[in-house]
Amino acid sequence: MRAEGETVFAKYSSFSVGPAKLYTLQVSGYTGTAGDSMTYHNGRHFSTRDRDRSDIRFCAMFYRGGWWYRNCHEANLNGLYNTAHNQEIGSLDRALLHLLSLKSWSADAQVLLIRGAL
Repeated sequence: MRAEGETVFAKYSSFSVGPAKLYTLQVSGYTGTAGDSMTYHNGRHFSTRDRDRSDIRFCAMFYRGGWWYRNCHEANLNGLYNTAHNQEIGSLDRALLHLLSLKSWSADAQVLLIRGAL
């Protein structure tokens, strides 16, 4: 859901996460109304604060969440909510988050549904 109650969705015909250690994301076949933000992360390894595998090596630390970061993200379901108004982060972090942000809004709710292979 976006601002003012707008509901959107993204559906992918193929979504998989590779085996342990790197947890590589494979996603393709987008349809929907939300915009295709996950294909940007296709082929990326999962990053955490202590194992940042993003192209610029600080995305997981600044966005405080594990994700398939690239440079840094177009979608980030595990990151901070509403970073523009978050008072728990320092002013330097907030400035960097503002400069790095590719999206200017946070969803009020997110649902990720995964169906096993048929």
